[in-house]
Amino acid sequence: MFFEEDPFDRWCRLLVAYIVLMERMAELIVWDFIQHLKIQGSYWLAIARLRMRKLGKIIYHRYICPLLMECGLKKVPTWADIEARRLLLVAKSGYDIPRPPALEEGLRQEQIRQEL
Repeated sequence: MFFEEDPFDRWCRLLVAYIVLMERMAELIVWDFIQHLKIQGSYWLAIARLRMRKLGKIIYHRYICPLLMECGLKKVPTWADIEARRLLLVAKSGYDIPRPPALEEGLRQEQIRQEL
């Protein structure tokens, strides 16, 4: 009265179970790989965005800003403006930033021009 399982039938059921298990494992591996690619892609896009922003700033300050100053569309900074910015940085950071010799010379020349 007891049902006896055929060995071939048991082997087929185990084979199907292993195939389903391997299919699920392959699905998880592919899903994990896709998630990894998404994370890496967003990382590389962020790096590219930062590098493009830096490149844009370099191009602006080297080529566009001097052209705008030459055309008169942008104010040319004076030595007094540079000194005010240096003092503002000293006040914000709390560190003493020494005056470079070129700044001292420029300030002295501006004072001479104002006296004339």
